[in-house]
Amino acid sequence: MTYRVKRASRILNRILKKTLGPWLVNRYRIEFIEGNMRDLKPPFVVIGNHTNNWDPFILSCKISEPIHFVTSVEQFRSRSMRFLLGLAGCIPKTKAMSDAATVKSLFYVRNRGDVVGIFPEGKRCWDGKTEEILYPTAKVLKSMGVPVVSFLLHGAYLSHPRWALTPRRGKIQVNYGILFTPEELKTLSADEIYERMCAALRTNEYSWQEERMIPFVGKRLAERLERVLFLCPKCRKTGRLLSRGDTLTCLSCGETVRYNQYGYFEKEGGQPHFKSVLEWNQWQLRELAVIIRERMEDLGRPIFEDREVTLFTGQRYVAIRKLRRGTLRLYADRLEFMGRDNHRITFELSRMNGVSTHLSDWFDFYHEGKFHRAAFKDPHTSANKYTEAYDIIKRLEQEERRAKEE
Repeated sequence: MTYRVKRASRILNRILKKTLGPWLVNRYRIEFIEGNMRDLKPPFVVIGNHTNNWDPFILSCKISEPIHFVTSVEQFRSRSMRFLLGLAGCIPKTKAMSDAATVKSLFYVRNRGDVVGIFPEGKRCWDGKTEEILYPTAKVLKSMGVPVVSFLLHGAYLSHPRWALTPRRGKIQVNYGILFTPEELKTLSADEIYERMCAALRTNEYSWQEERMIPFVGKRLAERLERVLFLCPKCRKTGRLLSRGDTLTCLSCGETVRYNQYGYFEKEGGQPHFKSVLEWNQWQLRELAVIIRERMEDLGRPIFEDREVTLFTGQRYVAIRKLRRGTLRLYADRLEFMGRDNHRITFELSRMNGVSTHLSDWFDFYHEGKFHRAAFKDPHTSANKYTEAYDIIKRLEQEERRAKEE
């Protein structure tokens, strides 16, 4: 099935700007700081860092024309969502995979004289620091040859982290302006465009917060932290962290921290192992790499195992269907699903791609061109740990191949 990108509804765009836009500005106390936007007319491209579900709407507040945002193809599976996204003029893109159809759609929208919206990270960040900027975006921007406007958001992550169950009220600061003119795109190389784009979108939410110490007030501030934090710094066990209210506790060793309204950890009667989600996550990913190296020497031992997992399957633009429920295990060379009926399904990592965490709860991947989704019954389970482990395995395999070549 092919998808022709529709022109966004101008009526819907005007309604949202007069209703949702002011509500967002008031609800999250958004401050816009404008750079040079003189003489800007469509077609052009809007890019931004991606930290919050509301990011597309926040960017749209300062662009008069409707923005045709690149959106995960998973959102297009249901007819109702496909209709709504069609009204918004969204462009479907398969996560974590090159997608020629998406690139074709970008040029189609540009040639039509409309505005394109891209989040070059390709996903929302988990810990407040900008994710890796995808290099192909620089090539696309150069080829499109139209003005590029960049938006840099601070405070949007702390206002509602990707892992969080509830939003918080604090402050969001948005810096925006023209990053590239068509003339600059002609003279700059793809590498130079990439470096300038990375510099424009790079942010560390905690560095920004340390200078301001703005309270982000809300309820149940720590709930669902285990979506991102899955490894205990004290006992080193995985999958044993449990959030409740403002606290995160390890069920194995009892280690407990409190997440405060400034976005930092506190510990009663002492200092926490880590000050922030960012520090904790960076540590656990290094530890996970050590664990994976060990499992590469012992392929019979799983890296992770979760029970009460439901496996779904489907195709692009088609509603997914349930296969069976069972246990999911990740090894250094494969992903195994053991159904309740003892039927085993093995997915070789070498034949997997498009691996991603959809929203905050689902582990998605393609195996030999077929889409699969693992949904976890326990809402405290980290689906993202599978995505992170897969990325680390691929990185270690590349390092090993380069070492052999040298």
